[in-house]
Parts: sequence; C-alpha cells; structure tokens
Amino acid sequence: MEGIKRKRLTSEGLEVGELPDIESDTKTLLKKIGPGLVWSAAAIGTGELILITRNSAMYGLRFAWMIVFLIFIKFFINYEVGRYTVLTGQPIMGGIAKASKILVFWFAFLPIAWQVITISTYCVNCATLLQWIFGGRGSLAFMATIIALLTGLILYFGRYDTLEKFCTIGTSFMTLCILISAIVFTPGKGYGELFLNIIMPKLPQNPQAWTDMMSLTGFVGAGCVGTIWYSYWLKEKGYGFGLNNNKKDEKGIDVAVIPGETPEEVRKGKGWMKMLRLDLGIGTILTLVVCLSFFLCGYAILQPRGLVPEGLKVVLVQAQIMVQLIGPIGEWIYVIVAIEVMFATYLAFQDGTSRMWDDASRILVPKLTTKYDKRKTYRFWVTIFTIQCLISLIVTLKDAQPLLLLQAQSILDGAYNLPILSVVVLIVNLKILPKIYKPTKWCVFWNIVGIVFFSIFAIFYTTTLV
Repeated sequence: MEGIKRKRLTSEGLEVGELPDIESDTKTLLKKIGPGLVWSAAAIGTGELILITRNSAMYGLRFAWMIVFLIFIKFFINYEVGRYTVLTGQPIMGGIAKASKILVFWFAFLPIAWQVITISTYCVNCATLLQWIFGGRGSLAFMATIIALLTGLILYFGRYDTLEKFCTIGTSFMTLCILISAIVFTPGKGYGELFLNIIMPKLPQNPQAWTDMMSLTGFVGAGCVGTIWYSYWLKEKGYGFGLNNNKKDEKGIDVAVIPGETPEEVRKGKGWMKMLRLDLGIGTILTLVVCLSFFLCGYAILQPRGLVPEGLKVVLVQAQIMVQLIGPIGEWIYVIVAIEVMFATYLAFQDGTSRMWDDASRILVPKLTTKYDKRKTYRFWVTIFTIQCLISLIVTLKDAQPLLLLQAQSILDGAYNLPILSVVVLIVNLKILPKIYKPTKWCVFWNIVGIVFFSIFAIFYTTTLV
C-alpha cells in the first residue's frame, strides 16, 4: 500500500533573483517608511483607542507588563513575516501555502465567523462620533452606511499610497493629543506604579478580569490577521523583491524568488533587512508610546472619576481626557481626531482583508480566479467586504455591544491564532531561505518565547471558561 506523501519544505525549484539596491542615505530611508505606520494605525484604532483605556480605567496599571511584553514580542513575529516578503517578493500567504493549504483557509476565511459582525463595529463607532458632531441629529444607520460605502469607493479606485496617507495623518495627531495628556495629568507616583507593574507581572483574579486582560493579546500591536496584512503592505511599498519581482504563476499568484549568496547580494539583502527593522521599529515604538499614553490617561483621568468606556459611547467617554487638558474644545478635537483614526483603521482593515482573501482564493480555487488580473479580483473582494459590512450593520445597530465583539475577536486572533502563525512562518523561513538569510538565533528565541507564552495563556484562559 502506497504511503501518504508528505510535503517537504525546501528552497529547491525556487528561482534565484537579483535584489534591487537600496540607498542608505537618510532621506531615501525615510521615504520608504510606511507599512509600519499603517500597521501601527490599525492597532491604535482598535486596541489602544478602545480596549487599553478601558482596561486601566477598570484595573489601574495592573496589566502594564502585558502591554509592554505583547508589543515587544510582536516585533519579532512581524519581523519574520516581513523577512519572508522582503527576501522572496511574495506575501506571507504564499509562504503559508507552501506548508499547508488548510492553513491558508484557516487564516484567511475562518475569521469570517467572527469578523462578519466585528468589522461593522469600527464603522458604527466612527458613525457614532460623526453623529455627535452633528448634535445627535441624523440616523446612525445612515451615517454608518455612508462610511462603509465611502471606504469601499476609496479602496476600489485608490492605491496603497492613499491608505498610507490616511493612516499617517490620523496616527500623528492622535499620538500628539494623547501623549501630551498623559504627560500633563499622570501624577509622579503613576510612573513609579507603571514601572513596578511592568517588571512585576500580576495575573487576573477573576474570570472577567481574565477576559479583559486576554482581549489585549490581539489588538495591542495587532493580532494574527494584522500581521499577515503587514506583508501585503510591504509588497505594495516595494520592499526588497517586492520592488522588482512582478512574476506571477499560472494562478496569478506572486512567485517567490530567493536572493543569491554573492557578497553583493548579501550586502543588498542586509540593507533591505535594515530598512525593515527601521520601518517596523518606528511602528512598534509609536504603538508602544500611544499605548502607554492611553493606559496612563485611563488611570489618571477616567478611573478617579469612575468613568469606564462602554457601548457605542466608548470614545465619547475617552474624550474627557482632552476636556481635562484644554477644556470643552478638547472634546471636539479628540472626537475629530478619533474619527480620522477610526476611519483609517477601517480602511486598513478592509484593504488588508481584501488582499488576504484575494491571495487565498487564488491559492485555494485557482480555476475561478486565473482569468482575472489581481486588480480586478482585489476590487471584487473590496466589494464583497463592503456588502458584508452593510449586512452586519443590521446586527450591530440592533444589539450594539462593540466591546464584547472586539474582545472576542481580539482573544481569538491573538491568543489562539497568532502562535500558530508564528510557528508556520518560522518553519517556512528556516526551510526556504538560503542559510545567510535565515532567522538569527535571537529571532528564533523570541518567536519561541511568544509561541509558548500565547499557547500557555490560551490554554489557561480556556480552562477558566469551562
């Protein structure tokens, strides 16, 4: 009886290409920064803007260690995803397909089970703020519908650069607002308490606290799908082989090309990896600064007043942070900035998901997609996403509990799916890439630490629910 043939991951059969060169002057490097900012904006619009402030308003600075650790460890997980895309010119979904097509379905389409509702939550939150600006006048459903259609049109006719500009503007203003507020209102003892809670981890004491802490795993620094999206944005920005590798296979999927091992190619490869570290490093530092600033504001401003963000008014409650800083006008400033951030987050969510679905459909059902170019199929998925959001708005507006929905998605996307993704990417990079470009021992070490951490906490949290 013939045994089952197992897929063996190797670099055999992959074409060796010539990496484009990258200038090392500061001006050129700064121009290439972008994907990390989009990734950071996606995280800020969900975890930091909504979940972080609520967490410190309820529990003080107890879970500061979790936030710092998550952002630190996700740098290394994202770095390995970026390594694959930069050095092959192929988004990470292509690498996942080399390991298993089942995993392609798992990462791309399984999340639809919870995304079908949560995707509209960002849209509704944005519409709630817009309604506030108009003095409560106007239908919330109408405004949410307009926002959903507008984002669809922007992505349908726009390009990656449009998304990057929206994310950069929103993230910059939000960082400025919340950082100043944190510095002004956090008492001296708050910084000492923050430091102690970072170096001396504390665990939750009841099931609800466990849920609130675990909900940080997905959205603080983005979760599994956000990490996958980062590879698409690197490709669109033209990092490494993403700049000159436009080869497609018969399915229309980007073909993986590996760099050579000559001194010149190694030099260029190291240059692109340096650029990746710079881009991801800036995005990570920005995320950490904003995250801790929101965390301190919830502790210093909202908790003493007994304000805990809940329901659709979550951002309006958070606006009291700016009211304390500069008076009533602060509420207007915060709400306007929050609208831009939420809108940018929704744009990033829709763009990343559409690209992921497009790639996954070409891998899983090539017969249905090979006769269309990627621009057309991308627009198709943008349309599907928009329709899906409009349908899910019915459920969200009828029984609006955005925090519960976001918490559920965050836990599934972070604690459960992210360690699986990390394992797969690490194996693919170690097997596919030439020796000189493989993950370093430190990268492997910190990825394993993250895998073990997420796995243990996911198992332990599951036992608290039983």
